[in-house]
Amino acid sequence: MFVSFSVVYAYRVNPSVHVLNGIDLHLTRGKVVALCGESGGGKSTVTRLIQRFYDPIKGSIELNDMDIRSINLTWLRKQIRVIDQDPVLPDVTIYENIALGLGEDDMEKGKDYVYQRVVEAATLADAHNFITTKCEKGYDTPVRIFSRLSGGERQRIAIARALISHAPILICDEITSSLDAETEKTVLGTLSRAMEGKAVLLIAHRLSTIRHADEIAFLERGTIVERGTHEELLRLNGRYSSYLKTLNGSAETFG
Repeated sequence: MFVSFSVVYAYRVNPSVHVLNGIDLHLTRGKVVALCGESGGGKSTVTRLIQRFYDPIKGSIELNDMDIRSINLTWLRKQIRVIDQDPVLPDVTIYENIALGLGEDDMEKGKDYVYQRVVEAATLADAHNFITTKCEKGYDTPVRIFSRLSGGERQRIAIARALISHAPILICDEITSSLDAETEKTVLGTLSRAMEGKAVLLIAHRLSTIRHADEIAFLERGTIVERGTHEELLRLNGRYSSYLKTLNGSAETFG
């Protein structure tokens, strides 16, 4: 499974201004690609184009050599799981939130099978312990009445929902930006398990989130101006290195 991305994109309200200007990305199963750069550079637009919330005005996005515009939209989105900065947990139980990641075929295999899959995913996501000890009704606790879920706990439920699906493409959009350092470390450890065997796109500002990516692409005003590993980009001492220094004073110690 791979995604090839080579597009120009502009919002319809102002088509003369390109939000993305001919960028190209290649997502391959088992590899992590990270996008970073200043706010407004087009990072989140990339994630929405992959999910076909928009279509490019020029170029194409291909899944296994097929233009995604020719692929059934429902099937396409089942191949993709997205974890956001503030994950949406529907007004149902924790169990039902995680089970939402399953397909119809899995749901038809019975309650025992689904429950086993939910617990396995929660355990892999490091969520089982707090669900069974902190939540009054365990997996049957309604999210709406359990307001004491921390940001990190909500993220781990979202990661469990991504893990249970076996979708081959995973998009993580600023998932640690609102977490403290200790919680971020826990979530990143959990996330590494969710990434295994998937084509992963990371959107992040924090170096701790992206430094181990197989490729980092620095996006500036809709154009990728640098790409490489963290070490390669530091040696280049260009825009990526300068950006990290502005965030924390030193590219070597940031994160």
